[in-house]
Amino acid sequence: LYAASDLHAATPGRRLCAPQRQVWKLEVTMRLTKAGTEQAGAPDPDLSTRDRILSAACDVFLRHGYESKLAEIADEAGLTRQTNYVYFKDKDQLFKEALRRLTHDFMDRFELVPNDDPFDTLLRVAISYRRTMLGPREIETYRVTMADTKRFDGFSQEIYEEGGQQMLFALENYISGILPEGSRGLSAAHLAEAFLALCLGVSRERLLVGLGGKGGKQSLA
Repeated sequence: LYAASDLHAATPGRRLCAPQRQVWKLEVTMRLTKAGTEQAGAPDPDLSTRDRILSAACDVFLRHGYESKLAEIADEAGLTRQTNYVYFKDKDQLFKEALRRLTHDFMDRFELVPNDDPFDTLLRVAISYRRTMLGPREIETYRVTMADTKRFDGFSQEIYEEGGQQMLFALENYISGILPEGSRGLSAAHLAEAFLALCLGVSRERLLVGLGGKGGKQSLA
């Protein structure tokens, strides 16, 4: 999913089993308590102190990347800088936890809902995928991920496996179930990857450079 050659290589990973329920809701192995990361502003007193720090870190890292200062994160959370170290040993750990949360947040919004019409199902997947990947917060998450995760050995791969790879595997499983028997030369994995790439087109690249996401006469919602 993330456009780096090292992430596009075939990688080992656990493939999702065929779902036993109608609605496929993606889950990742690490579950984090969701904090109010959709809106910046005054800290929510109902959040735990750790979640307040993590929520603030998501906002600050999205604005300034890894170079963000811990003091700025503490100010955003309404806490002292020393409080950061009670819950996170250093900025590296806080940055990784923030990127994991941001990844899981947008993964939670992606659904694949099969019905009797494969065309309708795939159209809904395309719309869901675009909405999941092209929001302002998701674009900034992508920007920070590409710029700063490679400083940590193996972390880019971890983020990919918890994010983009899960969506790819879910779609691959669905496509493998609708391919006609005896299909030759058709790989569900390749079709799933090509489909997701076509869904985004050049919209993300346009958004990254501030040109807007609609580069043609028509665009999915």
